[in-house]
Amino acid sequence: MVEELVEKVMRDVFGSSTADAVIYHLGVKGVSIKDAAQRPDKFMAALYEIFGAGAEVLEKRFVEDIGESLGVSSRGSRLQEIVEKVRSLDRKRARKPRRKIYDKARGERGTG
Repeated sequence: MVEELVEKVMRDVFGSSTADAVIYHLGVKGVSIKDAAQRPDKFMAALYEIFGAGAEVLEKRFVEDIGESLGVSSRGSRLQEIVEKVRSLDRKRARKPRRKIYDKARGERGTG
């Protein structure tokens, strides 16, 4: 989900053809859109190489859009931080269904 939101921001900011060119240049640097979610520090480092301080504007938009779309607090966050928040939220969500299934199997009513 993070990578889709990052790509959406890039297309909103640059337009489709320029976003494609940026994605191409990220690839030349050995980075892909998937790295926004998997290795956000490496992803942002590559954007800083391409845009210099202008990458801060992109990062701010990434963080705001991710926070808004996924319901995660983004105030003052960097991409690395918001990705960690999303991962934590995903882990919490993943645990809840297992607990309910386990409780139902035991014949107990689930709490989560």
